[in-house]
Amino acid sequence: MALLSKRELEIIDLAADGCADKEIAVRCGITIATVGTYWSRIRSKTRALSRTHAVCICLGVRPPTDSAPSHAAVTAGRP
Repeated sequence: MALLSKRELEIIDLAADGCADKEIAVRCGITIATVGTYWSRIRSKTRALSRTHAVCICLGVRPPTDSAPSHAAVTAGRP
């Protein structure tokens, strides 16, 4: 994996904290379009399929899969 810049890592950290692109833009003092450019670079460098996948790669966690039962499915039988 190519090294991410300081700003790219900041974008990853903010996304991991639950920030949407608009909030990332405000916090970083950049435009939403620039956030999109950073996401493109991050996905390219990490070879991620999505933003969520890129965050998972950078944090070293396994991305969610469709085969795992959802919280609703697991708790459906509970009163």
